[in-house]
Amino acid sequence: MHTYYGSTDDDFLKRKCFGELTSSLAGAQLKRREGNPMPNRETQRDLPTHVEIGPYQVRCESCERRPAVVNQPKVLCEACTRKYVIGRITKKETDESKAQRGIDYYLSHISDWEPATRKKEAGWYFEDWSSLYKKYLLACDKAETYYKVDPTLTDIDGPQDLEDISKASKPEDYIAFIYADGNNMGGYLENIATPAQYRQFSERVFIALQKATFDALAEHLTPTKSNIHPFEIVSIGGDDLLLIVPGSKVFDVVHAIGESFDSEFNSYAKLKEKNKLKPSQRYKPSDWIDVQEMQPVFSLSLGFVIAEKHTPVGFLEHLADSLLKSSKTRAKTLIKEDIGYRGGTVDFLVLKSISMITSNLGDFRKSLYETDAKNLLTMRPFTLHELSGFIQTVRDFKKGNFPRSQLYQLRQSLELGRATSTLEYLYFRSRLDREDGERLQKQIEHNWQSVSDNNSNPGPWYATLQANGAEDTRFETLLLDLIEAYDFIPTPEEENEEQ
Repeated sequence: MHTYYGSTDDDFLKRKCFGELTSSLAGAQLKRREGNPMPNRETQRDLPTHVEIGPYQVRCESCERRPAVVNQPKVLCEACTRKYVIGRITKKETDESKAQRGIDYYLSHISDWEPATRKKEAGWYFEDWSSLYKKYLLACDKAETYYKVDPTLTDIDGPQDLEDISKASKPEDYIAFIYADGNNMGGYLENIATPAQYRQFSERVFIALQKATFDALAEHLTPTKSNIHPFEIVSIGGDDLLLIVPGSKVFDVVHAIGESFDSEFNSYAKLKEKNKLKPSQRYKPSDWIDVQEMQPVFSLSLGFVIAEKHTPVGFLEHLADSLLKSSKTRAKTLIKEDIGYRGGTVDFLVLKSISMITSNLGDFRKSLYETDAKNLLTMRPFTLHELSGFIQTVRDFKKGNFPRSQLYQLRQSLELGRATSTLEYLYFRSRLDREDGERLQKQIEHNWQSVSDNNSNPGPWYATLQANGAEDTRFETLLLDLIEAYDFIPTPEEENEEQ
């Protein structure tokens, strides 16, 4: 039998308890499936994109594709009515939602369908993620960490909409959509011989991802003043994760999830050779010690997009999926034999308006992040270690309280070329007081380094390598990444003010 994780289970009892909790959700979902089998996928695929609407029919206000079966208070087709009912069950009915007719009212418009088996007393055999999360906090002694003030709070529910999540962000009205997926699992799956090994592997990955997600949420989030969980778990299935969190919390949450998942599967020796370590990590402060003694056999790639709360979720999911693919591409590059890095990777995008993207992500980045000389105005995607360095760099950057006008001027100078923007950066640094200037110089010109063997290209531009490992004349810079993420990585002082 193959060994697919190397760390020992020192906290076995807590993990076992967590596994029992997750099985309750899986059992509830199984009961729902048994009572309501899913339609054939081929049948779904054959359905037309739009359905013809008769002269006396009203089009669904949600999908705008099918004729409505419910005309008040909401105008919904049968498919959207089913989704709405499931949402009402998982979110728990509020006084406001009850005023808009109860669940039974919507079910009366659908023939021969219920979302799950009804319980004898009331409700359905359907457990939402927020309920499972509450059980996890108590079972794994995380309640005090998450609730901060009163660990006995029990009247906290999930958000009713994205506005509830965006209120926990500073600046407000911003959310972050996270999409994560596992790396390096295909080769291992090819060598699994029995169904029992498949089951063991699947459960291990499933529980590891849920544990990483729940631990990160407990560590970096806290209930809102309205007693609402400021996150929405869209899905955790196998090695996939879809998660929505406040915009200003996403960097810490993503880093914590990636690090926790990777640490669950450490079994490869770490990179000791400098010629391999250097191309894999561009953030190497002078006092950095690689505390990761092993590399993960399975890692996690993540992509996330920060946007305003009213941005369509389907659009955010599409962008996050594109960012995830970009992140996985870097992971595949770093795992090659000439480098051998197996850890997680992260890519992100800050979307201030939908009109920023008019085509696919690749074309958008070429138009925005490449100069005429083909130099790159971004260093994304990052490894998880580089992401931690990026977070620290932004926080050091914010300690200087630089005027926004100077930051915008610095951003505009990047489009004028490497020489002009370097002079603008040096002039910007020279105008700072001694402490701020030294802090900026340490981060930009020393901690972040070129991947070339000699560090002859100090910041803010760093030399890249070609795919075959030979040095190229292409350069990349971190400045635009810093400026884009500036508002969404709070300092410890700002976080204390929020609380």
